[in-house]
Amino acid sequence: QILRFDSRTQSPLLRCFRLTRKKLRQIWQRDLEISYAPVIATNGECFAVCQHVVERDQPPSHKLTYFDIDTGKTRQRIPLTSSLPHMVLSQDNTQFASLYQNHVRYWTSLTPSLDVRVIENDTQHYFSALAFHPTGRYLAATSDDLTVKIFETATWAIARIFTWDIGRMRSISFSPDGTLAAAGSDSGKVIVWDIDL
Repeated sequence: QILRFDSRTQSPLLRCFRLTRKKLRQIWQRDLEISYAPVIATNGECFAVCQHVVERDQPPSHKLTYFDIDTGKTRQRIPLTSSLPHMVLSQDNTQFASLYQNHVRYWTSLTPSLDVRVIENDTQHYFSALAFHPTGRYLAATSDDLTVKIFETATWAIARIFTWDIGRMRSISFSPDGTLAAAGSDSGKVIVWDIDL
C-alpha cells in the first residue's frame, strides 16, 4: 500500500492506494489536520500522525492518532503536550520518539501520554534522524556532529558512538533482523555496517 499526503490543498488530504495488476487503486481518503507527514508502523498494519486539533469551545491541542492502514479508520488517539516533528515508531508500536533540534522526545504507550522523556545531545549539534532497533532496546540518532549515537532505551545511556568521515549524517536505518545499520550523509554517501549490540 502507498500513502500519499497532499498538504498543498486547502484541507490536507491523505490517500491510501493499493497496487493491483500494475495499477494503483485508491482504497480510501481522509481530510486530516495534521502537522507532519504520517509514519507507517513497520508491521504495515497502521500508521500514526500528529494532529493539530481545534474543537469547539476548547483550546487547540495536539494528538497522536493511529489509523488502520486498510480502512483509514481511527484506532486510537493519545493527547500530546506539543507537536512531534520527525517521529519514529518501534517495530511493536509501543515506543515513540521524535527529534527537535538537539534533543529527542521519547515515550511509550505503557506510560501516561504526557509523561515524555527528553534526551539531549551531549553536544550543541542538532539531531537529524532517528531509528529504533528491531528489538526496541536501542534508538539510533544521527547528528550534525558527524556521529551516529546508539542509546539504550531502558537507561538512555549511550551504548555506542560511530563516527564516519562521510559528512553530516542525515538518515539512519536498521535491517529487519537488526544485524546491519545504514546511515546516509549530506554528501550523498551511505555507509552500511555490521552492528554488534
